[in-house]
Amino acid sequence: MRCKAHIAQRARRGAARSGAYAVNMVHDPDAPLPAAPAAPATAASPSPASAAAAAPGTSPATAIAFEAQPALSMEASGIGPGSYPVEIGFVLPDGASYCTLICPLPHWSHWDAETERRHRIARETAVKHGRDVAEVVRQLNTRLAGRTLYCDGAADARVWLQMLFDAAGTLPAFAIEDLRGLLSEREAAFWHVLRQQVATEMRLQRHRASADAKILQSTLARMRGPLGTGR
Repeated sequence: MRCKAHIAQRARRGAARSGAYAVNMVHDPDAPLPAAPAAPATAASPSPASAAAAAPGTSPATAIAFEAQPALSMEASGIGPGSYPVEIGFVLPDGASYCTLICPLPHWSHWDAETERRHRIARETAVKHGRDVAEVVRQLNTRLAGRTLYCDGAADARVWLQMLFDAAGTLPAFAIEDLRGLLSEREAAFWHVLRQQVATEMRLQRHRASADAKILQSTLARMRGPLGTGR
């Protein structure tokens, strides 16, 4: 009996407290509302970039898929033995670019008319408006020190770059690599088609080495971006 009376007494006290809370809620509009229960914590969804970085088996090329790459392009007097650079240009990830004609040295005599029709740079134009070899090398090393730039046809570009730096009696403070090393086989198969599409869309008025570098950079970004061919 004492237990039943004790339980009844506790029930009445609980009812009284509930009634007081109900009155407070109804008759005091300024009373603070009870705090809503906290929502259970959920794990943040990883961003596409972080998911790609964390994915097992991700290649180094995939990890830099969404970053603009520094690109370099060169125009030359022709292709093959005796050819030399007449223009060089590059574009950096932040969009900064550089382009200059190179004044041929007196013993650089090779010239190919078909190549001139393609890049539209006459030898006389390079002689008249080109910078001295030593000045070009100095500017390149100053602006590109420690960088690796990507180009299309790195084998020829390395030969011309070596000729340029040999003539100036110094070494390059940067490196160049073939952009094909960044591409999968599937991407390489689409490269020329996509490059032409990007070049058409950009509508560049002049055929310059820096313009070619920008096309290379933009094509790579398009291919490696969310709407590209993927790997």
